[in-house]
Amino acid sequence: MRTKSLIIMALTLLFYVLMASYAGAAGSVLKLKPGKITAVNPKSKSVTVAFTAKERQTYTVSSRTRLLVNGVAVPFNVFRTGMNVQVSLRDGQFTQLQGFTRQEKAVIPKASKYRNGTVTAVEGNRVWVQRSFGEIEDYQVVSSTAVLKNGKRADLAALYAGDRVKLLLNDIRSKNLAQLEIQTQSVELSNVYKGKLQNFDKLNNTITLTHVEVLSDGMWKTFKPLLTLDVDVEQSAYNGFTKVPWTEINTYADQPVYMATRMQMSREQVTKMLIQSAFEQIYTDRVSQTNFNTDTFTLIGSQHFTVHPGTLLIRNGRLVDQYSIRNAAHAYVSAADANQGFYPMANIIQIQNEGLEQERHMQDGMYWGTLDTLVEGRLFLKDFIALENHEWEFQHGGTQELFYDMDTRIYDLTKNLSVEPEEFDRQNYAIDDTSSAANYTKDWYGYMYVRDQRIVSIAVKQSVDAYHQFKTNSAKVVSVTGNSMNVENVREWNNTRDSWLTVSQVLNKIDADKAIIMKDGRKASLSDIQPGSNIYTVRNGSSAVFILIT
Repeated sequence: MRTKSLIIMALTLLFYVLMASYAGAAGSVLKLKPGKITAVNPKSKSVTVAFTAKERQTYTVSSRTRLLVNGVAVPFNVFRTGMNVQVSLRDGQFTQLQGFTRQEKAVIPKASKYRNGTVTAVEGNRVWVQRSFGEIEDYQVVSSTAVLKNGKRADLAALYAGDRVKLLLNDIRSKNLAQLEIQTQSVELSNVYKGKLQNFDKLNNTITLTHVEVLSDGMWKTFKPLLTLDVDVEQSAYNGFTKVPWTEINTYADQPVYMATRMQMSREQVTKMLIQSAFEQIYTDRVSQTNFNTDTFTLIGSQHFTVHPGTLLIRNGRLVDQYSIRNAAHAYVSAADANQGFYPMANIIQIQNEGLEQERHMQDGMYWGTLDTLVEGRLFLKDFIALENHEWEFQHGGTQELFYDMDTRIYDLTKNLSVEPEEFDRQNYAIDDTSSAANYTKDWYGYMYVRDQRIVSIAVKQSVDAYHQFKTNSAKVVSVTGNSMNVENVREWNNTRDSWLTVSQVLNKIDADKAIIMKDGRKASLSDIQPGSNIYTVRNGSSAVFILIT
């Protein structure tokens, strides 16, 4: 009888527990609040949303927060000030942020395992691609995904915003990629020109300009009195917001035009043209704000601009769309004078060389410091400096744990020889300060390129370099002779002004024989640097320490 009573009591207790759980679930409240973003903080991953003139709230995005724009999953950096959003709150907890753009709905083609499009963003192993019908879709690169470039295996770091890609899905219902092929040279630019339109030859699809200038070093430089180029008539010509048919181009004869070109079958070809509608002014500074709803952006100092369909927007040497403009990026802007009541129209926006600030390099780092301890694939670095926003920050007294493996490239600059990874910790490259050997053995120092705390490449030496003399530069390679590069379009980062300054007149040659060279996220060599290559470099005097082929 006692046992039966206990069973009844247990079942009764279980009933009330289940009812309480059900009541809690049934009482879960979902609240949807429409509003507009008034501020975005990339560091804290937070947004401030205005719901009414008096009501504003700041929300912090976590790994559990669902982020969408027009129903498509997106990374946090897509959200911009001015974007219309809907905040989802479940029981008062922030669960979803849905953004809306003015993009019109389109007819999606029949499902297929193959996709083609243009990359708009890369974050971690996720890739966002704009399809030919306008929609932006996200895909996942998994361990089995074959990333190809020029028919060879490549690292995902070889993928840039603005690249044309061909995708193969594991399944039409899956977002996982079986293959991602980077279609090189499809959108990489050769030059940007300005000149007076003389004639468009409709028969041969060629265009001729007079008084031609080329964009170089952030300035227009005299190029040729006369220039004739092939035209890709499948691409568009614009007069501000208006698309101009190529059959009507000659009606704009003698007017100034801008042209972006690329190499096609070893011939330079016009891929986009803009007719200049007003006098031009040049601006350069950091981007402080973007608003995709109003097609505007702002530079520090509150200088506002309008982006229009004809804008030549260049990033990583490629034509990209306005969604590639990100806050804090340094931009060169050529804009037409504004009509009364309107912002100046941006004719050319060129995002400056970002180096490690690019999204695809966010997990990468450049370090210089003292080798403290080496133990079975682990390296402890002390009194080190790290490159942050193009500047070297000294971490006095700090220790950084890094890892190396059989694929790590190790070079001894003092002895001028390569070191096998398995021999690295057997040599006296790092000595415990408490050991007797520390009294007579000099410290070793190292430059290293790191990804996710793994050392990709390291160069060690026994002499100390004055890190405060290190300079950060971006440049375009003209030629390579021996171990040296002749360069142009050279800019140098100025810490005081927090901007890039042109220094081509004082720096036109960089030695690369002892540099750590990286390309597309992998170890590279001097032979990978070709005329026309854009580079981001850290140098000590005339000798490069790091070279990032961008």
